[in-house]
Amino acid sequence: LRALMNLVARDVRRAGYDDLSLERVGTGTDGPADLSPHARMQIVGGDSGCVAFSYDRAGNTAGIREDSELRAFRRGTVSGIGVLQMRTGAGTSCDAGDGWDTLSDPNAVDIRRFGVVLSAVNAPIGPGSAPIRVRDLDLALEGNLLNAQDTVRAIQTRIRVRADCVREDLTECDSL
Repeated sequence: LRALMNLVARDVRRAGYDDLSLERVGTGTDGPADLSPHARMQIVGGDSGCVAFSYDRAGNTAGIREDSELRAFRRGTVSGIGVLQMRTGAGTSCDAGDGWDTLSDPNAVDIRRFGVVLSAVNAPIGPGSAPIRVRDLDLALEGNLLNAQDTVRAIQTRIRVRADCVREDLTECDSL
């Protein structure tokens, strides 16, 4: 469980990274064309939670989000056993039906819960600037070995998404 949580936490922490963001700082340009396409995230709560996001992997893409930069993690099932899954590429969202890769072994571990809870604070930056959303995510992973179903283990962590979301309408931060 710890290895899975570390993988998810490290990747989600990168959400919103944009190679061109430093070029926008202090330039006085904060119009819609200057906003990072990577700042948005999709969160689905509950025991079978999901988080979908993107970050600039290619670098210098002139504010364009490429399909290869989309990623998501969720709890799914394989033959009735809970698993942690990851999806990347075109069409990636929490609503995607297929194309998910299983990260946990359904022959050894039953992932009972993957919880994702968003804690966000909205703040104005200053006159004439778009407001900002600062985001923390509480992640919870719970599971058991198939041969020890009465012994359930859980791990939780809180991560700070390093890239804040800047938008005139901050509700746009909550969808891909």
